[in-house]
Amino acid sequence: MNQQPSQNYPYMPPQGQQPGGQRNQSSIGNLDENVAALLAAVIPVAMSMISHLGFAAWVVPLVIFLLEKRSLFVRLIAAQSLAVSIVIFLCAVIRDNLDGFADTSHFLTALPVGIFGLLLSLMQMACLVLLVLTAINAYRMVVFEIPSVTQWLRKNVGQHF
Repeated sequence: MNQQPSQNYPYMPPQGQQPGGQRNQSSIGNLDENVAALLAAVIPVAMSMISHLGFAAWVVPLVIFLLEKRSLFVRLIAAQSLAVSIVIFLCAVIRDNLDGFADTSHFLTALPVGIFGLLLSLMQMACLVLLVLTAINAYRMVVFEIPSVTQWLRKNVGQHF
């Protein structure tokens, strides 16, 4: 019997298991798949909230992605979290270096820089919301489809995701 992913559970567990039922073990510390995937999405959110750790938030999903050998589900969530964390990192770097791009003593140059900084901050917040939604769904063993990120990962990283 060939199982097809349903709308509620895009990730189908191995044959004989029901979605939301017994979990497989991750190769990272013998954690359940859902717990390892949850950590891959939640730790970058927590690190982003701490001032100087936010710049390294992308490291945790990268390590989980590289260390995970058994669970494709955990690898997919870690890859999604890595992609979103890199966007957060890039926004932070650009926003923190905006002062050097314009003379803030003049209104006409300071206003566009301020608006651009605000847009970058809003983008960071949206990415954090995406990571929280990914974490909530990962704990339920559901893949949260992040627009364009998940499709890109499936196309370029591997069809098995």
